[in-house]
Amino acid sequence: LQLGKLIPERYGCDSACCHEHDACEAAATRREVFGGQVVTMLNSEDPSQAVEWPSGFRGVNTQDGVTSQEFSFPKYLPGGTSGGLGAPASDWATDGTSEPLRSGDTVAWYHPTANKVYDCAGSTCSLQPFPLPNGHWGSPYRIYLLDGSAGDPIYFGDSVYFDRMVSGSY
Repeated sequence: LQLGKLIPERYGCDSACCHEHDACEAAATRREVFGGQVVTMLNSEDPSQAVEWPSGFRGVNTQDGVTSQEFSFPKYLPGGTSGGLGAPASDWATDGTSEPLRSGDTVAWYHPTANKVYDCAGSTCSLQPFPLPNGHWGSPYRIYLLDGSAGDPIYFGDSVYFDRMVSGSY
């Protein structure tokens, strides 16, 4: 997956520029991504496709007010191996400005409008509340920079992949 564009309504970008995906988009590609910042996730093999809540890949939607392709990745601050299961919201960076994402960070795949996270412990994904409830080990993920090293910063335009817990451990 590729981290897509900033959501212009939330970040003060000139809306005409951002909606045309030209110079504003190019300028945003080397901006760091922060825990909780609203983003779109693009298919790195076909950037005309975006992840859409809750169904999977669909064509990139450029209509104003459509939130089905907006996601954020709250960052679990304490680290460790618990994945944030049962942790309070205060243990997560959700403001989109204070904690940059780094390769190897524990995150939740969160949809702000639905106020739910993906939980993919089985063959199909379920939707769970945020913060993550105890026992839902299919909800925390670790985000990695493709061809990167642990601790490398993640920028808009970078290709990333995820792993998740299996039976409560990474």
